[in-house]
Amino acid sequence: MDEIDFVVLWVDDNDPEWQKSKAYHSGGNTTRVLNQKNRYRDWGIFHYWFRGVEKYAPWVRKIHLVTAGHLPQWLNIEHPKLNIVPHADFMAERYLPTFSARPIELNIHRIPDLAERFVYFNDDMFIINKIRPEYFFQHDLPTDMGIRNLIIGNDYSTVLYNALRIVEKNLGHINPVKEKPFNWFNLKYRTAVLRNLLLLPWQSHSGFYSFHRPTSYFKSDFEIVWDTEGDLLEKTCLNKFRTISDVNHQVIRWWRLIENRFHPFDYFRIAQDIPLTNNPKVLINVKKQRFSLVCLNDNENTSFKLLRPYVHKVFKEVFEERSKFEKSP
Repeated sequence: MDEIDFVVLWVDDNDPEWQKSKAYHSGGNTTRVLNQKNRYRDWGIFHYWFRGVEKYAPWVRKIHLVTAGHLPQWLNIEHPKLNIVPHADFMAERYLPTFSARPIELNIHRIPDLAERFVYFNDDMFIINKIRPEYFFQHDLPTDMGIRNLIIGNDYSTVLYNALRIVEKNLGHINPVKEKPFNWFNLKYRTAVLRNLLLLPWQSHSGFYSFHRPTSYFKSDFEIVWDTEGDLLEKTCLNKFRTISDVNHQVIRWWRLIENRFHPFDYFRIAQDIPLTNNPKVLINVKKQRFSLVCLNDNENTSFKLLRPYVHKVFKEVFEERSKFEKSP
């Protein structure tokens, strides 16, 4: 198995300089739904992300921590596997500063010394149990789930619809299900395979099932789309805040899905999305470590002050020992 890197994005929304810059560039004109506070909210549990990596994914070659320049005070910046990557190290000057993850996502393949194979994480995606490289790459391909899906009408769907327009324009002539049926009608997808069956008569691309989890990529996945649709990706990169005209990294993933450059994998078995409601019981699967990966999804309705102590308590029980990515006390 070739070497695999992790890339993780982190922002400190309490940093005074970052807050001042955000206020200056927003001018009070940011869209409430696309750029509300929870998009930047730090739950103070990022050190548990590193504890999970050290304990359950010791095979990772390097971790690329992408930030606007600030760093957690507890971070051991001397760790040999850690590469701290300010935005300016891999993004064009005209894109900066940015307060949207989307331009960052579209450019992560430009990170210096990034391995060809890497896994992209947000800072709300945690490894909480043993995980193997084969969960992310198999048979010289990234693992994924080839599940077709209709785009529904919510605030996030604008970015998916924009991705759909791009892939339909360039790859509308490809029928991925016909070319490799096994990638799409696979028992690993469980009951979700019914989506592919019901959408079989649909001739054009309808969209693809996208859920909040770490995503496996080759750097070349990004280069293919940039070479073909660089002008459109550039427009997103120039937006300092999220807009309804954006695309995100899903356009890279969807392009790859249509070209069948993936290996089917059962992510339902190893990963779970956990919506952070105001009921602490939603954290039971973190406490019992029933999955290898969990993704904590908060929104504008999450009671941050109410739930934060419970989140800290559960993660502290799971990860009692400090990692070498943390400074000595």
